[in-house]
Amino acid sequence: MTDASRYFQEIDPTDDSAHSRVLRAIGRAGRVLELGPGPGHVTELLAAAGNDVTCVELDAGAAASARRFATRVEVADLDVTDLTTLLAGEIFDALSAADVLEHLRHPHRTLHQAASLVRPGGTVVVSLPNVAHVDIRLALLHGRWDYKEHGLLDLTHLRFFTRASAVRLLHAVGLEITGIDTVEWAPFTTNLGASPTDVPADVLDRILADPDATTLQFVLMATVPAGGLPPAPPGLEAAALCTHGVYGEFAGLPPAPAAPPAPAAPTATTAATSRRRFRRGGS
Repeated sequence: MTDASRYFQEIDPTDDSAHSRVLRAIGRAGRVLELGPGPGHVTELLAAAGNDVTCVELDAGAAASARRFATRVEVADLDVTDLTTLLAGEIFDALSAADVLEHLRHPHRTLHQAASLVRPGGTVVVSLPNVAHVDIRLALLHGRWDYKEHGLLDLTHLRFFTRASAVRLLHAVGLEITGIDTVEWAPFTTNLGASPTDVPADVLDRILADPDATTLQFVLMATVPAGGLPPAPPGLEAAALCTHGVYGEFAGLPPAPAAPPAPAAPTATTAATSRRRFRRGGS
């Protein structure tokens, strides 16, 4: 995205970051389409694993950096470019959309176009930030929604996702979800300024009873159906971004598949224990 150098980061492929999970999920797939690579920190490791990487990046400077590692790099705006035209004739074994869809006005359209270029049975990996993280909830309790240079409320984020809406996005474009990983950050550890003194203990316990309350990012793994991705349905945007009752009525679409359940919620005792541990600064 614009000024992509601010997103550059060194990656340890053995850690539990979202980018490392994306890399492990793709492995040595073969031909990989990477959306929004920035300067190429993921691209470099995808190529090192033996993949032939094609990138689509908005920022020309970042694209020039990613070109050191990729076989092909196209400079294009994902919100206005038709990927099926830009990459006509290309067939990929895997798609990586790591921390990019939340920056787009039309993530559903971009994801459908990109995934339609992946062969049947191919891998699609998407990482998205969780707007329901406890630190955002605490900020909202105090009437705050303050954008930052990076992080959960990155000033260039245009779309926001929970587990349910992330699942809905992938299902709406016709992908089959095979797994969901999460990157966990304890309360009060993001750059949003949340503090243990901001909230009564019982309120924090209630928030922490949600198993996704400490989830920073979702990493969704999916496959393209055996018959290939279906054409984009009428009302795709509503299907991808609205709740079932709204999009079904609006677009006349069939019910969405049920979202995979979140991990079991902690008991009240567990939540209280977690709160005390987080307040001591542990993880």
